[in-house]
Amino acid sequence: MKKDFFRIISPFSVFIAAVLDIGSIWISVFVIKDLASGNADTMSIIFAVMVVFAVILAVLFTKEIFSNGIIFYEDRCEFNAIDNDNVIYYKDIESIEEYKDTKASLRKGFTERSSLIIFNLKSDTVHTINIGFTTKRTLKKAIEKIDDYTKKNE
Repeated sequence: MKKDFFRIISPFSVFIAAVLDIGSIWISVFVIKDLASGNADTMSIIFAVMVVFAVILAVLFTKEIFSNGIIFYEDRCEFNAIDNDNVIYYKDIESIEEYKDTKASLRKGFTERSSLIIFNLKSDTVHTINIGFTTKRTLKKAIEKIDDYTKKNE
């Protein structure tokens, strides 16, 4: 079974991960200097253990951000960043729509800015997938890729 992966990366998440990674590395340098100086006490060791956990969390967070996307199989696509209702079969898709709010507004909340892929299914149901804070270009590419696989399976 052939698999194809399309990575969906949010610029906001990448920025947050970069800040977290840089902060973890920066504080690790101070901890290593303190421990290498030879005058480390109990608090320094406790702080070093906390920094190790922070570095592990930063690495896991960054790994998770770069592993999110759409996995395309021959008969279905799977959105791996979503826990449930994340599989769409190509044979069930009637049409696909997209939604990305691009209008400037100070009244809208942060969560109202995410990109949506809206599947109109043949069973007269609508299935909406929220792919997060992506660019319009990424959203268009995801829609095009889903369209390509849907056309192959007709």
